[in-house]
Amino acid sequence: MSNLNFSSENNFKEFEKNIKEEISSCRRIIDEGKIFLSMETVEETMNNCVESENFIDGIYFIEKLLEVSPYNSDYWYKKGVLLNIDCEFGEAINSFNKAISLSPSDVEIYLDKSISEEGLELNDEAVKSLEMVLELDPTNDEAYYNLGMIAFGENNFIRAKECFLKTINLNNEYKEVYFDLASCSEALNEYENAIEFIDIYLETYPYNENAWYNRGVFLSAINRKEKAVSSLDFALAINDEFAQAWFNKGIIVAELGQMHFALKCFINSYKYDSFDENTVYNIANIYSDLNNYEKAIEYFTKTINLNKEYVPAYLGRAHCYFSQGHYIFALNDYNISVNISKEDKDAWLGKAEIEYSLGKLNDACISYKNIIRLEPKNFEANLKFAQILFELGNYNDSTKSFEGCIEIDKNNSIPYYYLTRIYGIIGDPENVKKFLVLTLNYEPNLKGRLKNEFPEIEI
Repeated sequence: MSNLNFSSENNFKEFEKNIKEEISSCRRIIDEGKIFLSMETVEETMNNCVESENFIDGIYFIEKLLEVSPYNSDYWYKKGVLLNIDCEFGEAINSFNKAISLSPSDVEIYLDKSISEEGLELNDEAVKSLEMVLELDPTNDEAYYNLGMIAFGENNFIRAKECFLKTINLNNEYKEVYFDLASCSEALNEYENAIEFIDIYLETYPYNENAWYNRGVFLSAINRKEKAVSSLDFALAINDEFAQAWFNKGIIVAELGQMHFALKCFINSYKYDSFDENTVYNIANIYSDLNNYEKAIEYFTKTINLNKEYVPAYLGRAHCYFSQGHYIFALNDYNISVNISKEDKDAWLGKAEIEYSLGKLNDACISYKNIIRLEPKNFEANLKFAQILFELGNYNDSTKSFEGCIEIDKNNSIPYYYLTRIYGIIGDPENVKKFLVLTLNYEPNLKGRLKNEFPEIEI
């Protein structure tokens, strides 16, 4: 028997039919105890199982062959390959080690053993196996390529790039490596190099949508936006349902100020991937920017349905509710936001502002206090906190807070003005005069107003 080739659907069906017949015939041979007389037939059928990745029948045949010939290194090697296909990496390593003990200079065994070791995340062991390949065969491009892939997986992009360059130097026909070189260059922020590598790759694989997509990403990173859009258009011409290409095109055209066009791109991305929360969020954001609050709320809600902890979606929806005058709904979204992320300053700020507008001064006070916790030197938050304390009649704490504002920005007249008012209320004319003078130092235009408020003080 010989290995079968197929080049069409009919040939493939014929191949499958012949393989099944071979397997049935070989199983009968083994069941009848005639394997000694048909070793070559069984071995060839086993090899066809390896080629077709039929590990169930393949392992059955290889074990029967090993019963007859337990010191055949090729059989142990093939058993390891079949176990790799079955993802039984630990057993595969045992088989490869047996093959190595019988044939220690066979580079193919070490190559496939490294695959098992990678499968078990034994990267150091995989590297040792590949280094043994190179010790036996210094020009083995596959070993360099696999070393590059391990280094890439460990984020050692410099080492990965070195290995990929070595691969291509040893085998210039290995054009796929240029894609990996481009990925390394991107990770190293070497975008010009990344574009060069991906262009070489595209010379051989001009219809690879992922390559055109990556080219668009690289071009966008160096601010060549129009060319980036052109590359993404090539990707979409090849595959119109490429959701991520639509998404990135939307990002770029939005950066170019083409908001309606960006919206169409994101809607197309959503059409082909309705589970990507970032796409839905971007649709909502654009509708919000276009003041179409109903649509924005619809898509912010869809974002939240996909991810209940997506704080920016709650904040965006709260803004829309506030713009429509639905203050209670807006406050509810701000409350959810701070419950999810107590470290989100924007959430606390939105909550504080709407609480203040609803007259919930004590709640607003707590919210501004949280903003100050996150940003102690935030002048606006400190000032608003002090003003609310003043409105609540808490003159002692508001005095301290206004003094804190002065420590942050001594040139702003507002804290001095409020301190003038506080000391006027509590009856401290000496401090009234002191802070009145300071107020006028920084805001002379308030002179008329202060004369009316404090007629007893000579200005």
